[in-house]
Amino acid sequence: MSHTNSTPNYNLPQYVGSDIINPLTDTNGAYSDIDTALKQIADAVADDTSDIAELKTKVGTDALTTDAQTLSGAVNELDAELNTASTGVVSRVTNAENDIDVLESQMTTATGNITTIQQNVTALDGEIDAIDTRVGTAETKISNLESDMQTANAAIATKASTARVDTLETTVGTGLAALGTEIEAQASALTLKTMQVTDTGTLGAQSYQEISHAHGITDTGVKLIAGYKISGDADFNVLGVWIDNTNCYMAVENPDATADNYTITFDVVYQ
Repeated sequence: MSHTNSTPNYNLPQYVGSDIINPLTDTNGAYSDIDTALKQIADAVADDTSDIAELKTKVGTDALTTDAQTLSGAVNELDAELNTASTGVVSRVTNAENDIDVLESQMTTATGNITTIQQNVTALDGEIDAIDTRVGTAETKISNLESDMQTANAAIATKASTARVDTLETTVGTGLAALGTEIEAQASALTLKTMQVTDTGTLGAQSYQEISHAHGITDTGVKLIAGYKISGDADFNVLGVWIDNTNCYMAVENPDATADNYTITFDVVYQ
């Protein structure tokens, strides 16, 4: 059951801030109960109307008795109450439908934000895999150069010609220097930077809000929010965090009846 409370007479759904509305089980069931109750009232009114018509036929042109007048007044009062009840039910159903539309919109936004974060993580994983491959290639080159060095040492041990040893040492030295330059370039490309972005403010009572704060990062590489810290008297619910090329974001919901003052610190990692 996705609603916490119910009305005392017809068991219609009543919600609190933390409920997740399910139109298939809540709204459809409420409409069915309302339809049944309205039908029963309409049938009762029809029966009373039939009784009044029969009573008028029996009385003829004479004035209605006090009992008949009382019954007519009761029917009119019941009809007025029915109109009032119908108006109230329709208003509450309309409000519930509006709440459902708002929640669906918020869920769509949150889903899009999660998809963006997943795409950023996938891109960063791809870059790390590519660097791992390049490092593996460099390690293979180092192994080959070490083998060449062993060959050179063997040549020296067997008193190979000095010219061949000098040439081999030069070749190995050049290769090692080039490999060192390549490894330094790869390490520089892998360097990740960190920073903190802080935002302060007040979240209204019983409200949903997307908090944003500019991070000022000009680098065009991948950006991720590695974590966050909330301080102050805030006790709201965090629905999600994400980052784009301009701002850090946090989607929050405050179900309480009082506003919350907050200070949020985002831990940002970027390349």
